[in-house]
Amino acid sequence: MATDKKLDLPHVFGENQRRRRYEKGWSQSELARRMQDYGWTKYSQVAVSRTEDGERMVRLDEGLALASVLETTLDRMTVPPDSFATWIQDLKASGEKMVDAAKKLNDAARGYEDLRHAIIYNIETISLDASKQKAVKSLRESLENEIHHLRNLTSLSIYDLLDWIDEEEWKIETGMENEL
Repeated sequence: MATDKKLDLPHVFGENQRRRRYEKGWSQSELARRMQDYGWTKYSQVAVSRTEDGERMVRLDEGLALASVLETTLDRMTVPPDSFATWIQDLKASGEKMVDAAKKLNDAARGYEDLRHAIIYNIETISLDASKQKAVKSLRESLENEIHHLRNLTSLSIYDLLDWIDEEEWKIETGMENEL
């Protein structure tokens, strides 16, 4: 009875390791370096390559370390990558990451709005008192410039801010920041 090489444990583990490494954007050398940082001081790019090609079996402790470095579980490393179980696990993990990202975005948006309201209050308070204070012209101009800058910033709602960030990222990615 011939066994399908693509379904034997070393090949399954190797394919899952390769897939997780690609998802992280790491080279084989980068994974080896991270394993070294994790305590596997003699781990090499050759070990990564041979594992991914299904040419070497990993020990249990090495498999646990690889799963940890790749931010997954040993179970996921041993399930064939094209099975329904893997797809369900991937979707569940992606959903959990999306919920976590949404919570962080919500917290950041609330923090932004809290700061925006505090700055507006401070600007109004300073603007009322600034006319009564006697300050040198350069300090008054500096204060007025800072107030003008912060007023422009606080005029952005969270949605406007997200649009602005997208525009800035697009300018950077396309090299347009130097042309504008």
